[in-house]
Formats: sequence, structure tokens, C-alpha cells
Amino acid sequence: MKAAAVLFLGVTLTLLACSSDQDGDAALFAVDTDNSGAVDCEDLHHVQVCLEHPDSTDCAHADVNGDGVVDENDVHDIYDGLHETGHDCEAPDGHDDGTGDHADAGSHDGTTH
Repeated sequence: MKAAAVLFLGVTLTLLACSSDQDGDAALFAVDTDNSGAVDCEDLHHVQVCLEHPDSTDCAHADVNGDGVVDENDVHDIYDGLHETGHDCEAPDGHDDGTGDHADAGSHDGTTH
């Protein structure tokens, strides 16, 4: 009986941990980091700039993954989020989105932002 209860608790905790994992839905990271009122490729650029000055008051929303620091993970996460929501932004250095083509860098509708 005790073994079954421990197994049930272990499975339940594992399922709860997985369900709260934000990595499962990249679209969650499409965030208006520059407070412009629009979620666009400029938000990716804003997070990249905030890597240099993460404590700036202008960078209050640059920690897109909520881990407490503005770092390369935020750049990759917002890129993935924007890509997931249909934005075709220039891939950050070292990030391969699998398409191999960024001819419309900075655009998701054929125009530049």
C-alpha cells in the first residue's frame, strides 16, 4: 500500500512538473519587450541590446523566460516565440531555426520593421 502511494505521488509530481514547463509552447516567449504596443522583430533586437545593459530601466521586460536574468537564453527564447507566431526575424548568432533562409530578416509580412 505504501509503495503504491509513493509511486502515485511520484507520478503526480512528475506530471505537474511537466505541465508547468514553459519550453513546451515557444509562443509564450513572443513578448513586447520594448513596450511599443506591438510584438514584432524589434522586441528581439531589444533583448539583444539588453544583454549589454540588463539592469537598465528600459530592459524591464527583457527577461522573457522569467529565470531572473537577461541572457542568451532570452534571445533564443524570444526568437523562437516570434518565429512560432509567424514573425521572420533574423536568427541570433548560433541559432539554427532549420530554415537556412533569412532573406526577409526583420519581417513577417514582407515589410521591414
